[in-house]
Parts: sequence; structure tokens; C-alpha cells
Amino acid sequence: RCGALPRAAFGQDAVTALAVIVGLTAMRAGLETLPTSAPNWGTNAVWALASVLMIAALCFVFVPVPKPVILDPPFKGSWVVLQGGGTSMINHHHALDQQRWALDLMAVEDGSINSGEGDALEDFYAWDKPLYAPVAGKVVKAVGDKEDQPLLSLDPENPAGNHVVIQMEDGRFVLLAHLKANSLLVSQGQQVQCGQRLGSVGNSGNTTLPHLHIQVSTHIDLFDEDNQAPPVAFRATQRISAPAHEPTAQGLKRNDVLEVDEKAVCGGAGFKEAP
Repeated sequence: RCGALPRAAFGQDAVTALAVIVGLTAMRAGLETLPTSAPNWGTNAVWALASVLMIAALCFVFVPVPKPVILDPPFKGSWVVLQGGGTSMINHHHALDQQRWALDLMAVEDGSINSGEGDALEDFYAWDKPLYAPVAGKVVKAVGDKEDQPLLSLDPENPAGNHVVIQMEDGRFVLLAHLKANSLLVSQGQQVQCGQRLGSVGNSGNTTLPHLHIQVSTHIDLFDEDNQAPPVAFRATQRISAPAHEPTAQGLKRNDVLEVDEKAVCGGAGFKEAP
């Protein structure tokens, strides 16, 4: 089941730091219990290697994000980053070049991603939330006929599920994936404006919970072996998790909670419910 998210004032960075500190303290305590007259070099080497790996992992969590591609937010309200950042510890996309800096996001209310027990798609705040074009451009792919998956199910044959790909002016592509079945309001070949309604969040494709997968790609085909996915950030949003109320243009990572300033979206033009 899915329940409350960590409180905004105690984000993933703090949790990771605490875990590393506790781990290193435990390692040191373990080393001090070893006999000094007959050191166990094998055990010592394991402890040392574990310490190095933990420190390296922490460094990767805090490493600055390369300059991101700035998009307008494709949603209203408050959303949390479930997967995102510069290491596989906090972003399961990161191991693949084609999805390295992709983001998974879910709508959040009162510190939770769902109401009730989270037993139904409708319990999740992201379900059926409207999605909007984060850029102006041409729709080069639009798939909307895939069925939504039951909770905790997967569709590996159609990993993106229902999705829209928009080609930007600079030639790169924005992918919005896992949309709701039959919710698409745009079609392939159509020109869209920033903030134009595209469809709704669903649970189609290779996903277990209703959420939005968004990324910028260098190629139209997500799985092209030469495809690269640079970091993504949003204008017209503020990070309301710790550190509080900072612009998000410097990149996003897991457990960042974002709040959209609708009046600032698309240069003040806002969201459009109809073309």
C-alpha cells in the first residue's frame, strides 16, 4: 500500500545523510570490537570497502545537477518527485542513458499521494489529473488506446503506455507517458501551444501506480541506443519541501515537492482546457 510521504521538512537528502552517518558509526563500532592482537584483515577490508561505497553514494546524491532543460509544468497543484536525481539510489531511471534524468511525479495532498487505503486507481490523487503541454511544438507521437493497468501490475510490452511526444523548437523531444486510456485530446502531426490540454494521468504501460513519467530526449524513439535524456526542471514552480520555497530551475530529485504558480505558467498565458 502507499501511504503518507516523508514530511517536507525532512527530505530524502536528510534521510540519506542520517543513514550514512548511522552506518559509518556502526562500522566504526564493529571495528573497535575486533581483537587488536590478531586483526581479521578480511573483515576489516569489507568494513573499509562498505564505508567507501557509502561515502561515494552520498556524494552522488549531493552532486550538482548538470544544467537542466527548463520546461513549463504540465500539471496544476502540488506534485512530488518519486524518482529523480543523479544516482540510482534516488532515481531508478539513472542506470539507462535513454532515461537517465527522467522524472516520475505524483500529485500530493496533505503529505500523501493517495486517500483511503490506496486500494483503487481512483484513490490516488494523480489519477485522471489533467496534463498540459510543457512546451509549444509539434506532436510527433500520440498513443491513447492502451488499457490502464490494475494497481501493482505491469505492461512490459508497452512500457510508455499511452503517451505524447512533442518536438521542441531546438529539435529535442518531450515525452509524457502513462496517460489514461482514451483521454488524449491531441493527435500526431498537430501543433500545440504551451499550456494546451493534452490528456489525463493514467496507469497505462509498465507502471504500478498512477503517475506521470516525463523526460526530454534527443531522439523520438525512447529506446534508441543513441538517445540521451538530459536533466529536466520546471519554471513557474516552487519547491515546498526542504529547502523550502526555492525555485526548481536548478534540477529536481526524489521527494522534492513542487507547487505550481498557475499565473506564471507559459509566460503568464496559463493553462488552456481546449485548443
